[in-house]
Amino acid sequence: MAARVIYFGWDDCCRIPVLRAAGIEVREVKSLDELSAVLQNHEPVLAVLVSEHTDQSAVQAAEMWRRCSRAPLVLFRRSQQAIDEETFDKVYSCLTPPDVWLRETLSLITRGDKLRADRNQVQGERPGVLSACDGHTIARPARKV
Repeated sequence: MAARVIYFGWDDCCRIPVLRAAGIEVREVKSLDELSAVLQNHEPVLAVLVSEHTDQSAVQAAEMWRRCSRAPLVLFRRSQQAIDEETFDKVYSCLTPPDVWLRETLSLITRGDKLRADRNQVQGERPGVLSACDGHTIARPARKV
């Protein structure tokens, strides 16, 4: 099964085709209402990628996701507006080359997937059987400075 990520916002730099070419299943989410619906459906997601449309929508999306999940959050910046980047596991400027952000995002997904598998073994859970919020939960990797 392909890795599944949510891409929130406007794909102004054609990141979604790059992700799909790398074998990642991408669900595009354009609004906070759509993101809320994903959370309510408890869909298993390995990471959330947020394209900054406005600083407020990026922050709202991150806060909404963090209330129920620790899946890695990646922010793609479009502006120099003040935003709390600590909310995100990784932040990229619009000038970051695709090979860099793709490699690092795949690393985040891989580490998170391994941590979830290890947690399931320790807790005696069957692989693939996830509870409500745990449908999204992956231990949050440490943020690199």
